[in-house]
Amino acid sequence: MKGSERDRDGIVDGFIEIEHRGYPMLKRGNGAVSGEVYWVTEPCWPDLDDWEEVPEVYQRTSVTLRDGRSAWLYEAA
Repeated sequence: MKGSERDRDGIVDGFIEIEHRGYPMLKRGNGAVSGEVYWVTEPCWPDLDDWEEVPEVYQRTSVTLRDGRSAWLYEAA
């Protein structure tokens, strides 16, 4: 994620955390998940999508964090 910068952490409502192949995965549900937020440069997205196995395992979704910021997250496909 060369060129990306960490922002303050955030909370997203309407998701729960599950485990997939030993890794955390977000799934829509009646919960809230807190996590790290990064500013990611546009050239990084195709590599991140490949790493996250989009669209077979994950899908990238635009969400609004509890504090009003917009963010992309990877959720269970």
